Amino acid sequence: MIIRMFIVIGIFLFLILAKYSVIQVSINNILTTYDYNVSLIHHEGKLPETDIQKKILYLEITHFNDLKTSFSRKDFKIYNEEETKTKIRSKINDTEWMVHKEVIADRLFNRLKDYYNVQTVNVWPYILISILGSFIVEIILAIRNTITKADRKKELRFLKKVFVVNGSIKPISYKELIEDLLERSIYYKKDLKAIRDGLRSNTISNKDIYNSLVKNTKNIEIKLFYEKLDLANNYDMDLAIRAIKHEFTTEEKARNREVAHYVERINVFGMLGTLSIFVVIFLYMIYSFFQYYMEMSVF
Repeated sequence: MIIRMFIVIGIFLFLILAKYSVIQVSINNILTTYDYNVSLIHHEGKLPETDIQKKILYLEITHFNDLKTSFSRKDFKIYNEEETKTKIRSKINDTEWMVHKEVIADRLFNRLKDYYNVQTVNVWPYILISILGSFIVEIILAIRNTITKADRKKELRFLKKVFVVNGSIKPISYKELIEDLLERSIYYKKDLKAIRDGLRSNTISNKDIYNSLVKNTKNIEIKLFYEKLDLANNYDMDLAIRAIKHEFTTEEKARNREVAHYVERINVFGMLGTLSIFVVIFLYMIYSFFQYYMEMSVF
């Protein structure tokens, strides 16, 4: 809980610092761009020379700083755009400018408006993102576990096929079969290595090797696989191979039933969709006929 709280605070501070950097860049753009966000109706067309631009921009920013004391953020909410521009124009001295007063008033208005807007920060989205971000580790682990679970299931099926194919080739020893499975495995390498080492050792009973693996495994499919390995090692390999083949047959039948049910659902939805279209067309025809009848009855 404490770690999660620190993660939330860390993410929140990072987002606020990132927002602060964006605000600083935006303010810098507001204060250094000459032809800033001017409307088309007040656009100058050909811009003045660079030296003249610098002089006009300096005067604008000077007025901008003065206007900040006269027009607060609250004033922009009280007065509409035209009222605000009128107040700005009243504070501009015509003699000091080389550009029309309307253009200067338009630019000053946009600078002030954007200056206040860019500094308005709603912290709630950042709080929400910070809280959700604290669960990112769990989300990543959940996705990773889902992918790993699917990969483990695919590998288990693959190992069973290898066991059936290679075990059917005579002569082959059980130890050679385990070595082959061990080379091809990724997720079950540790357990298969334990089986191989147990077979090499004379101090451990063959039954104890598989009993330990079955006991420590929660997945029922993996348990059954280890039981088949136990059957092949300690009783009859051909019987174990037949048992795995039977599992494949059962899985295939279950998969076919699932596909059949899926196709059946698609057909049902397709029939319902087609029926719905015919019902809509029929109702539209009745409505059109009723409208025509009502129009004719007026005459």
